[in-house]
Amino acid sequence: MLRKNNVIYVDFASLSSKESFRKLVEFEKLCKKENFKDKKSKEKLLSCFSSTNLHLLEETKKNLVELLKDENMFIRQIAAEALRGTDDKEIVENIIELLKDEDSWIRKSAIEALKGTKNKKAIEKLVELLEDDCSWVRVSAAEALKNTKYEEKAIRKLVELLKDKYNWVREEAEEALKNIKHEKE
Repeated sequence: MLRKNNVIYVDFASLSSKESFRKLVEFEKLCKKENFKDKKSKEKLLSCFSSTNLHLLEETKKNLVELLKDENMFIRQIAAEALRGTDDKEIVENIIELLKDEDSWIRKSAIEALKGTKNKKAIEKLVELLEDDCSWVRVSAAEALKNTKYEEKAIRKLVELLKDKYNWVREEAEEALKNIKHEKE
């Protein structure tokens, strides 16, 4: 761990998984001790979480869930990305709340965090986002629905996206439809 100009840096890439995990916990405690007064340290902590493939401690998960509600959009975005791929029902519920965020980048990050989910409510919300005003949110929602079991409503909405004015949205909808797994399968 290195502290420079009041910003804490940790190079997790050069550490083993066990060392990384220990440093991550140590780093989290340090940031907690500082009560996150230094936004740069907080952001750096979250960047470290999102750049590692560690199984997060329960306490760490709780802290990240709290950060999903942070006033800083960057913090919310990185926290969502750090929680990517979880099947924990409580965490998924909190990520679903981010799908309603007014900022399209936050919605997109929440979608990314829900990729591959089996949570029915999350899948329903992803289907709703196929109609989002932001084209990149629509693309992300279509991509997140790939290889997911979903119902007829999703298929109809993906078919509608084949007529979207943006080619990148049409292409992703087509790709999602190719990889469809019907709910009855």
